[in-house]
Amino acid sequence: MRRVEMDGKEVLAQEAMRYVRDVKFLGLGTGRTVRTLIKRLNKEGILSSIEVICSSVDTERQVAALGGNVLSIFVGKQPEIYIDSFDLLVERKTLVKGGGAALLREKLLAYYSQKRIYLGESHKLKDTPPVSVPVEVVPTSLSYLVKTLEQKGFNVLVRESEGKIGPVITDNGNAVIDVEVRDLKKLCDLDRDLKMYVGVVETGIFCPPFTTRYLSHMEERLNA
Repeated sequence: MRRVEMDGKEVLAQEAMRYVRDVKFLGLGTGRTVRTLIKRLNKEGILSSIEVICSSVDTERQVAALGGNVLSIFVGKQPEIYIDSFDLLVERKTLVKGGGAALLREKLLAYYSQKRIYLGESHKLKDTPPVSVPVEVVPTSLSYLVKTLEQKGFNVLVRESEGKIGPVITDNGNAVIDVEVRDLKKLCDLDRDLKMYVGVVETGIFCPPFTTRYLSHMEERLNA
């Protein structure tokens, strides 16, 4: 019989199902892996029986389109578990997120959830510099921050999209800059330092502790 290979994101979604079967209030991140998980939740009849709080308008739309019960993030209810993907796992200890420009709400939900699960494929492991770190900033501070960080020796790119002229605007009404970082040993120090600058709202550096991270196509389970 011919062996059917599963897409990596399907493998991750299947693994995540172990944690959500008895959950009544679920927090969800943003991205293609989360979209795959939402479809799996719907296929198995779970999506319509739980409440979901989302880190982005995109995820809210995905859940609502399949008949899921979306609870506003403004309610402030604590998810039993928060599930999200990551863009990079740096030196197997620090996550970098924010490729979908939802980093503030992702970090907010992760912080206030009872448990956090991060999912990612093996090609997202990163052990060598540079790393591009997303930073959400207040629009009025954009020029000041770019100049200041460049003076500190960082390469900084204001994130733009093909859908509009000008900076990408987050669901919170802020802009996003991508900061090239070469010192991977001190990412968590950088997370703290960047937030000392007036105008920085949040960074895409997610520091330990995390509950569990799974990497598809690998026999390794990483715990922190």
